[in-house]
Amino acid sequence: MQYAGNQTLSFSKTILNPVFSYVSLNANGYAFDRDFDILSFSDGTNRNCGYWGCGTSAKQVVTNNGITEYQLVGTGEPHGTIQFRGAYDTISWRSLTSEYWNGFTFGVQGVQSNTPAVTAVPEPSNFISLGLVSIGVVTILKKRRIASKNKPLDRN
Repeated sequence: MQYAGNQTLSFSKTILNPVFSYVSLNANGYAFDRDFDILSFSDGTNRNCGYWGCGTSAKQVVTNNGITEYQLVGTGEPHGTIQFRGAYDTISWRSLTSEYWNGFTFGVQGVQSNTPAVTAVPEPSNFISLGLVSIGVVTILKKRRIASKNKPLDRN
């Protein structure tokens, strides 16, 4: 992305808990129309730097004229991942400054389904088989008990 302006992502299905990863935020920032959690960002150590360097990220909640924005801002060249909680058809934001270049990618955990969950129902044949086996076991045990009662005593 390049330069300040408004962006909107529209999804063909309602998505759940989307994540938004950004790279090279630099002096730019994003103002989202939805609240988010910062999951990770470069911590300023060399092992966590991006190609253009390191930086930190923070969230600022700003309300102007009754409109609340959730701003992702940073220092240096931050990169990281944020997550929006809930179900979404669109996500909108605006770039806060005319940065030469910065990028993002988007991911989802799943899509919302209007179809109720289906639970497995045991087949009637399974119940019949279980019943027949139970009757067989009970019959065998009864026959053994009767046979042991009628057994003659050994007197030797």
